[in-house]
Amino acid sequence: MDTKLRNKLENSLMGISLIASIIGMILIIRFTMLFLAREWATIMTFFTNVF
Repeated sequence: MDTKLRNKLENSLMGISLIASIIGMILIIRFTMLFLAREWATIMTFFTNVF
């Protein structure tokens, strides 16, 4: 295999994995925000009961 072609493939794979990890982080953050927004009232009442 040509070294230039191999370097190109490795770089593109790194870029794809970087994009995928960023998308995954965004999805996890959005899911967490939705979950918190839904459970915010129960969390707040729990904290006000504790403190």
